[in-house]
Amino acid sequence: MDKKKGFIKIARSIEDNWVYEDPQRLGRWVILILKANWEDEVHTFRGKQVTIRKGQIYASYRQIARWFKCDYHTVRRIIYNFIEHELLQTETINDMTLITITNYNKYQPKKFDLKHDQSAPQSAPQSAPQSETFTAKGGTQIGVPEKSCKQDEKAPHLKEYKEKTENRLTPIKERKEAAADEDFDVNNFIKFFNGWIFFGREKFGCKIPPIRALTPTRLEAVNKLRAQGAEGKIWIELMQHIIRQPFLNGRGKKHFVATFDWLIQPEHFWRTLEGVYI
Repeated sequence: MDKKKGFIKIARSIEDNWVYEDPQRLGRWVILILKANWEDEVHTFRGKQVTIRKGQIYASYRQIARWFKCDYHTVRRIIYNFIEHELLQTETINDMTLITITNYNKYQPKKFDLKHDQSAPQSAPQSAPQSETFTAKGGTQIGVPEKSCKQDEKAPHLKEYKEKTENRLTPIKERKEAAADEDFDVNNFIKFFNGWIFFGREKFGCKIPPIRALTPTRLEAVNKLRAQGAEGKIWIELMQHIIRQPFLNGRGKKHFVATFDWLIQPEHFWRTLEGVYI
């Protein structure tokens, strides 16, 4: 297969997509589309046959670093961001990374109809299902996947929860007072956490154990995080991250599992959100 022949198709409405906001990010996204297979192929790597489907890339992060002209760790962050925005998915096969570009078949059909352009951006994620929420006394809402993974094929889309809440800008002293006064719904919080964990088990093979109770020690740790600004949308962003990342969900090489007690330690909580543990 000669990837240097032919062309790819990108809708103009990609201008409305997150990937378009940064020219360098857009360029790297186009590189991945160019490098992806345009038809199914079987290759032999290290004596083992690997089937690479249309819309997939089989490469190491160091190879991708050469394409992007950056270092290895930058590639990990870039790929992580693309995963979080549901533009692609990854899995490890024979110590190499198999990247699957979301909706590649939809926007790169074998036969192009140049007269009728698609209006949606390249590989734009589909609409997210509605989620149940619980509301604490102070108005905080936390979403739980409405259906199990067997009924629903996509986790709630991270992008709509990406906006940072104004609470993060509130002085820490004021937030501590508010967190202490607020009537925190423990049962619904447990339901929220376990709902994401069970969803992650079905969808990504997540091995993080659910929780049965918020002990006084756990509740104190959660309230400290809330005082630092960890409210509804922040928790959703955290859950989106931990159920997907092999390093955290028990599917990594070291089989490390980010348990609830590990996650609610402030340093681990915020560093996880910052993408340090990938």
